[in-house]
Amino acid sequence: MNETKGNDRELSDYNNKRHISTDYNKPYKPPKKIKWIQFYRKANPVEWFLLGVTFLLAIANVWIVIYAASQADSAANTFHLANESMILQNRKDSLNTVAQVIRDSINIQGFKLENRAYIVSTEAIMETFEIGKKITVEMKFENVGKTPAYKCNITSHLKVISMQDSNWFPKIQPIQQRSHLTIGNEVIIGSKMSGDSAIDSNFYNLIIENKTYYIMAYGVINYYDIFNEPHFTQYCFFYKPTVGFAGFHKYNDSN
Repeated sequence: MNETKGNDRELSDYNNKRHISTDYNKPYKPPKKIKWIQFYRKANPVEWFLLGVTFLLAIANVWIVIYAASQADSAANTFHLANESMILQNRKDSLNTVAQVIRDSINIQGFKLENRAYIVSTEAIMETFEIGKKITVEMKFENVGKTPAYKCNITSHLKVISMQDSNWFPKIQPIQQRSHLTIGNEVIIGSKMSGDSAIDSNFYNLIIENKTYYIMAYGVINYYDIFNEPHFTQYCFFYKPTVGFAGFHKYNDSN
């Protein structure tokens, strides 16, 4: 008897684990089906329509996100290109400004060169060359520029050199004091200079008869133009009794 009850209990536990009803008086109930299958069977056309709309909206949202991302990239590229274009334009404007400054500077410099004073040494004249007298030479200068020259100062020297020293040129002593001489345009002025002592016969014969020595007349004239810029003219002449004074051009210079 007890053995039979034990077997019934084991069979009941087994059936409970397998979810098999042992109550034969109750009707059989099938397991519940998945909800989407129930929706599929019970859904009406309106519900299907709403489901389709929801699906389309989801796809539309995805495309909106993709489009927004592409537009953001395009906007970033556009901003980058605009920024580079602005940088290039700024560089171009800077170069144009520099070029304009250079053109203006060239124009100003050209105007100054065209309208400044130019003083040149035109000739040297031997006024006195006799035994017993000092050598006297007159230098001629002319302002060939369009405007006057101001604060002009002329320094002149005489020297005797040999033919072998033709490449020699003395260092002109710096001017200690400046005069306030003004030379107008197209004005010629003269400046005389004399030797330190009277000419003796030996010196005279050395120049006239031997013809192996020059009498050099040289110097510099310093001046300012109307633009208050300094200038100089360096000049040099040599004297031969047969021809008089001639320009020693390789020693002539100016700025």
